[in-house]
Amino acid sequence: MKLNKPDISIVVLTYNRAEMLRNALNSLIQQETDNIFSINIVVIDNGSTDKTYEVVEEMASKSLVPVTYVRETGIGVAQHGQGY
Repeated sequence: MKLNKPDISIVVLTYNRAEMLRNALNSLIQQETDNIFSINIVVIDNGSTDKTYEVVEEMASKSLVPVTYVRETGIGVAQHGQGY
């Protein structure tokens, strides 16, 4: 019995770090999985006021890896600068 390839979601939290996000997404979309598994990227924007959305759109448009943008309206972990 052959198992399906597992999917891995990479979740990126961000707040007003558009250029850092561009570099991170560029690195992530270039990851090679040797067809062992597939990945997708979910960007959670914690209400940024910079060009975060535009960066995600740009990177998603040239990526073979699916990139999803989600905008939070409340204050969250990325805005507080605290991790788990």
